Amino acid sequence: MAMARYSSIQVYFKKLFTLPKARYLILYNLLISGAYILLCMLLGTCKASSQLLISLLVLFFVAISPYFIPLIWRDRRMYNITRLSLIALLSTSLFAITDIVSGGKMKVLSLSPSVYLQLLVVHLISGSSLIKNILLEAMNIVPSYVLCIHFNLMGFSLHDFFILLMTFSSPLIALFITLYYLHYYSDMVKLNLLELGRGFAHIWLGNDPFYLERELYKICDYAVIPIHYIKIYDDDMLRGVLLAPEFHYGPFRNVGSSNFPAVFLKKIKHDFNCEGIIFHGASTHKLNLVSLKDVDRVLSALHKVLAHKRSIRRMEGIANPIIIKGPSFRVIGFAIGRVAIILVSALDKGIEDIPNEYWRLAKNIGNRLGFADVILIDEHNGLVGHDIDVSELTQLIPMCLKRLAITPTEPIKISIATQQVPLDEVSGIGRGGVCALILEGEYSKSRLALVVIDGNNMIPKFRKNLTKFLKEKTGIENVEVLTTDTHAVSCIPGTDKGYIAVGEDPKHAILMEYTLKCLNKAMSSKFSSFFEHGIVKVKVKVYGNTLSKMYNAVTYGYKAFVKRALPLSLLLLICTILILGSLF
Repeated sequence: MAMARYSSIQVYFKKLFTLPKARYLILYNLLISGAYILLCMLLGTCKASSQLLISLLVLFFVAISPYFIPLIWRDRRMYNITRLSLIALLSTSLFAITDIVSGGKMKVLSLSPSVYLQLLVVHLISGSSLIKNILLEAMNIVPSYVLCIHFNLMGFSLHDFFILLMTFSSPLIALFITLYYLHYYSDMVKLNLLELGRGFAHIWLGNDPFYLERELYKICDYAVIPIHYIKIYDDDMLRGVLLAPEFHYGPFRNVGSSNFPAVFLKKIKHDFNCEGIIFHGASTHKLNLVSLKDVDRVLSALHKVLAHKRSIRRMEGIANPIIIKGPSFRVIGFAIGRVAIILVSALDKGIEDIPNEYWRLAKNIGNRLGFADVILIDEHNGLVGHDIDVSELTQLIPMCLKRLAITPTEPIKISIATQQVPLDEVSGIGRGGVCALILEGEYSKSRLALVVIDGNNMIPKFRKNLTKFLKEKTGIENVEVLTTDTHAVSCIPGTDKGYIAVGEDPKHAILMEYTLKCLNKAMSSKFSSFFEHGIVKVKVKVYGNTLSKMYNAVTYGYKAFVKRALPLSLLLLICTILILGSLF
């Protein structure tokens, strides 16, 4: 049910923020303007050349006013030429329709629907005060008023004043109706739809997470989140860090913890001059961090534990992995010291996020079997059209842990490397690039390589081809390719999913070369044989149960705004103009 709602939300945002190119919008605007003038001439509402000139000038003011107003606000991130062209197109369309149906009798009052539209956009998205919005809209109305009624100080009449008053007040009445509907549905879902909508708009249009994070911080709850880490040493020198947080790298773009993998890798490189590899621990969107403030809190806590040496031990473990296959999943287990690491991958079927409950199950079973800790990793590397039932893992995870518990250990060595790639979030690859980890058993000479790509999900065919390629080129018998599930790549392109999965873009073919380069770098670097394991717990705000309320908020908010408030308000405005047109 939640996934169905999420798909609906993606469809809504695709409709709202995926727009035609500016040149097409401008062309449509010119076509509408030409059709309007032609209709006015055919209907006899522009008989004289002076009236035709007035109509053209009024259209001109209506069309260019959206371009002037954002420049006064200095809010250019929110309103680029395409978005302004859309507002101009809708404004001129509304004016032309209203003026035609009113018979051209109330040309200034016919500006009301376009004024309403612009006031609504400004108030909902930018959050400016209504008084400021009205003053800015006067740039559009007053010149048009002067042109249409030939207003001057000596010829001002009560009729002129009444029309001007209605031109300003009618859009305000319509705007209050819209806000009432949003307030009404806000009470239904117990969330502030206006503030949440404004926050979403600032993300999608301006790439600014501040407004949304501020609102989310009010409505979400605190939770204490464990973060599992393994520090890899060469004698006394820190060489690398394995990290598996129990929070999720979402929800989208630069909000909350979406970009955490890249941020963490950059920080440890800067602070400790070491490499890192970060995994997508078993967690869902309920465990998204709400704010970048909490990301900083997590990084601060990690810095303290990484800078402080505790108990460094020689590494013994299991490099030859235990592999358990079920109907839908493959579970791979290995061990570093008494830390069991379990990787879960879908076979040829889809998988999204594994709920955190399975991690708790794995830890409970692992503790009973004598493991100090269990790290459950969601490989997040199988994208297909639908998810599969993860309940199969209740059998596969215990089977893998039991096999690991009775498998003899041996001295092992580890090497970690990272590699940047010439792709960015727009093409579906995060700034974390590619990370590689190699484990090698001293006696068995068995090697296991994990390659983590900073992306969201993976095409199964691409995963197979990349795995086969890496095995052939390196000679490593066990190679696993994973993704971080970073949502820094989400909600940028206008795709149905809201992101581009790894292997979906033809440009991703270069990942073959760069993952091989990363593995070769790991094999040629110095292997480390000492480690320190720990868990740090951080109190942060996460989505939790508020997530389902937010799904409802977007669904109800869309219905309230698009299906009710806008049509009713515009209908009220047009009816008002028609009634006044028949009276005067």
